[in-house]
Amino acid sequence: MNQAGIKKRAAALLLSICLAGMVCTGCAGAGEGKSGYTNAKNGVAVVGEYLAVTSAEKDGEYVTLNTEAEMLAHGSGFFIGRSGQEPQYLITNYHVIEDYMNLGAGQSVSVEGDEEIVYHVKSYLRVYFDASDYEEAYVVDYSEAADVAVLKLESPTDKRKALRIEVPSGDMAGTNVYAIGFPQVSDNAAVDAVTSWGPEDVTFTSGIISRLTTTSGTGVQSIQIDVNIGHGNSGGPLVNEAGNVLGINTWGVTNTSAETAMYAVNIEEAVRLLKLHNIPFEEGSDSEGSRVGLMIGIGAGILLIAVAVILILALSVRKKKAGNAEAGKGEQSSSLNMSYSKTVPGSSTNPEAETEGKAGHDAGTPSAKGREAVYDTGYRLQGVSGALEGRRFMIRKDTPLILGRNGEICNVIFPAGTPGVSGSHCQIWFEEGVIYIRDLGSSHGTFLASGARLASGQSLVLKPGESFSLGSGNETLVLVQKGGL
Repeated sequence: MNQAGIKKRAAALLLSICLAGMVCTGCAGAGEGKSGYTNAKNGVAVVGEYLAVTSAEKDGEYVTLNTEAEMLAHGSGFFIGRSGQEPQYLITNYHVIEDYMNLGAGQSVSVEGDEEIVYHVKSYLRVYFDASDYEEAYVVDYSEAADVAVLKLESPTDKRKALRIEVPSGDMAGTNVYAIGFPQVSDNAAVDAVTSWGPEDVTFTSGIISRLTTTSGTGVQSIQIDVNIGHGNSGGPLVNEAGNVLGINTWGVTNTSAETAMYAVNIEEAVRLLKLHNIPFEEGSDSEGSRVGLMIGIGAGILLIAVAVILILALSVRKKKAGNAEAGKGEQSSSLNMSYSKTVPGSSTNPEAETEGKAGHDAGTPSAKGREAVYDTGYRLQGVSGALEGRRFMIRKDTPLILGRNGEICNVIFPAGTPGVSGSHCQIWFEEGVIYIRDLGSSHGTFLASGARLASGQSLVLKPGESFSLGSGNETLVLVQKGGL
């Protein structure tokens, strides 16, 4: 074969390889996008509220009942966490757990019934992986105004996957979205479906984002959608094509003309709570799946092109050598130099990892005490009376103080059995130069020095010198400035 023939054959080979690379690129992107939202079902579960009557009394006489816990209502929820790790936290609507919160939030309370009978009841939250497999859940935090709640299992689970979160933007209006959950209407009598509340039993409904809205007065951000959602969908994820969670399916409005508008709470409302408690979650983007596929395809295409170039060079050299041999001429061999890049210790592209690796070693790096001062607000919480009398706690800029008896949630911990103090009672945090206090749905209340009781979830500004009590005047703390009191 002559030189022209070799070049023509190599060019044809190169063209076919490039076309194959482009086809692979398109296939990778398309496949990733479709599987994204369908795989999101593996992060969704049923959230149920239960109530058990433990005993009753009339005219001072107790009757032990020991009845089975009965379901009050159920909705949906979805797990969040780090990719590749078993999730422990999940998100739902506040109204999905509202009865649980109003009936003692897991603590025994008394409810007056008919004929002057007083019932002693206890409420529970259960997360179902299927109809016969569930775990109890606990409330980490919530926003009644935004209708968002963050729940926690006692330990991570391998029965669901964590979903990625993506805060929506205005340019997403008109794009496809999917509501995933367990609407009650799907289990209707006409179909009489055998449901197990597992991943294969979730219902998908689809539509588009109509617009992003902000509610006047509260500032709560919502997503208006034309996706059909019903009772039981509440708390489930609204996802995009890539399977990233944009919102929490919540409610609908119907006017006198029977026109309906559906809404999901913007996921950013939940992100605020997650960051407040340093709860891990994974962020994604709408095009991330297709972008990964695109990069894989491009990489494969570049590799194939490189192979083609090497083949062309090899064929050219071979032809040249053959010609020189025939002419009796010597030929020096040529070499192809290739360079490679590698990761060198200390050259991390992760800013957080780089900072962590250098801390305390490089000349001029602030000491641990200096670094701590960066986060010091200059305010302290001082125990005045009770279990924490005489103890002082720094209020940091980056981490709220959560007061209560539960050592897994709280960082200002009261001894077990402290009267009037709930597992997660109240929190103190710093924001834009101001200290705030909020009750976390405590059973016995958070009281200001004036005697006023904070409503559940209510936030107020706390000024230096102002004190507050947990449950009773016995457990009192005061806000002071550094060096004060």
